[in-house]
Amino acid sequence: MKPIDPRAVTIEVLDQQRKSCAIELAREVTLSIELNGERAATLLCTPEYPDELTVGFLLADGAISSADQIEKLSIEDDGDSICAKVAAPGCMPANERLVTSGLGKGTLGRGALDAGRAGELRVRDGLQIAASRISVLISELTEKATQLHHLTNGVHGAALADEDGIRLLREDVGRHNAVDKLAGRCLLDGLDPARYCLLCTGRISSEMLIKTARLGVPLLISRAAPTSLAVELAHSTGVTLVGSARGDRFRVFANAQRIVWEER
Repeated sequence: MKPIDPRAVTIEVLDQQRKSCAIELAREVTLSIELNGERAATLLCTPEYPDELTVGFLLADGAISSADQIEKLSIEDDGDSICAKVAAPGCMPANERLVTSGLGKGTLGRGALDAGRAGELRVRDGLQIAASRISVLISELTEKATQLHHLTNGVHGAALADEDGIRLLREDVGRHNAVDKLAGRCLLDGLDPARYCLLCTGRISSEMLIKTARLGVPLLISRAAPTSLAVELAHSTGVTLVGSARGDRFRVFANAQRIVWEER
């Protein structure tokens, strides 16, 4: 299934002059996730990397904790919708829900919030990064945006990076989905999340912070600002939280010990 819809005809206005034009739109589809024969969730997302998104969503949802629990994963694509069927003996889904592309609702249960606040969910020390690299990495995130972003300007981006640059980039109509795709790839490939920082383009909400901590990434950097609850959770989970990273400016909201400050 292609990630871009056929061109849509629209009216473009520039300097109060109107003209008709055709533009590309990001394709938004439904991804139904079945866990051990029961419907766990239906996500609204782009059609790329449904296996990664399924595994990452189940990790963020607390249904699984490692790839070893997955006995079988199959993807069925009928052209209009996608169904992912997962066999993970002993893992049962919560009540089925619809997760919209904009909010990520349902991926942060009360138990995860309480565990984060209580310090039961902690990240390892992992990666440290030079302060001068933060603006470079955020610029690289923008520069490496895929054709989907350049054609539609309608998706969020997220990436895993180390000191040398971006190692893995994913995009989706929902910023939570983009992060879940990265998480799924980590689990499926056995990557060590503690070796990377997570870059994202959107607002850092409490859900995004918990996803980062559950994945085990020690450092989260975004072009946008965090919410107050995200900052609280960053302190209690040990995640280094950097926001408002634009140009040469950024703000460290929690756990600055992973930022290496150069001598001037």
